[in-house]
Amino acid sequence: MSRASCLLVACALAACTPAGSPADAPTPPESVLGASADAAGAARSQPAAPPRPRAYGRPRAIGRFPVPLAPEASGLAASRRNPGVLYVLDDGPGVHEVLALDTQGQRRWRLNVEGLNGRDTEALAVGPCAAQERRSCVYIGDIGDNQGEREAIVVYRFVEPKLDQRGSRSVRPDVAVLRYPTTATDAEALIVGPDARLVIIAKAAFDSGTGRTAATRVYTSQSFGDGTLRGIGRLDVPDPVTPLRSLLTGNVVTDADFQDGRLLVLTYDHVVEFTPRSAAGLGALDQWRPRAVPWPPLPQGEAITYAQRGCGYYGVSEGDGDVWFVPCVAREASIP
Repeated sequence: MSRASCLLVACALAACTPAGSPADAPTPPESVLGASADAAGAARSQPAAPPRPRAYGRPRAIGRFPVPLAPEASGLAASRRNPGVLYVLDDGPGVHEVLALDTQGQRRWRLNVEGLNGRDTEALAVGPCAAQERRSCVYIGDIGDNQGEREAIVVYRFVEPKLDQRGSRSVRPDVAVLRYPTTATDAEALIVGPDARLVIIAKAAFDSGTGRTAATRVYTSQSFGDGTLRGIGRLDVPDPVTPLRSLLTGNVVTDADFQDGRLLVLTYDHVVEFTPRSAAGLGALDQWRPRAVPWPPLPQGEAITYAQRGCGYYGVSEGDGDVWFVPCVAREASIP
């Protein structure tokens, strides 16, 4: 999405106090470029039983990267192969690279993606390259469509490289050109299931007359390759307790991440974690249980990702450069 700003909303956001437990995490849970984590690239299987909700603590700013490196940061994903590394994706036209940085923003790498000339690169994910594959891949979703006029969207994927001291390198991606089954759709959230199937969560439509946002549509691909997406239902994201930016935009989905049977959904004003009521998978998201979880007061939050080591999640905003971390207070907790 473009970096249009609203001073009134930004001021209100800056004055907000994050919700959640006062327990802070002293440091994020991942060690930067530690011992080889290739085994962590194995596909995570979905649990047979639904996971219990987690309890999360207070959001904390843990690092910062120079804004010009990704002025419109709209995608964020934690590396599986390189502990303590986050991938960041800008959404400006002509994007051709992915930024990799440590969670403090001090060490940085540029990954030039051969053939990428992004139109509206809104989404980033890390997941298995294929079902039952140990290798992990980075997925780039060129899926934004503010005007609802694209005939097709494009997803790129490349095998996660092992990052060393070099500051940049080129990667060669696989490319999938995808179409929606009916009409063009604006989306900013792409997740990868444990079977490597792509799932795209639409941004949702806002009716300014009624002030209501429709339940967002969800689509999936049968495999990685050119083809037509299949609709698999809708996801009803609860309204934020304190609507601010969403008063102007609607309660729209700006990013999401999936891990171990949990779905993390970001909007401009809050974060909702969904967990299944039963062993139902991603094909039955309309049956999953939502719960609002803590989130920092970002000016325009469009990127979120679960930590790959430890427990918690990260977030960044457009035009900001701060890296935020929300830690788990306990890995599992009984929460109403």
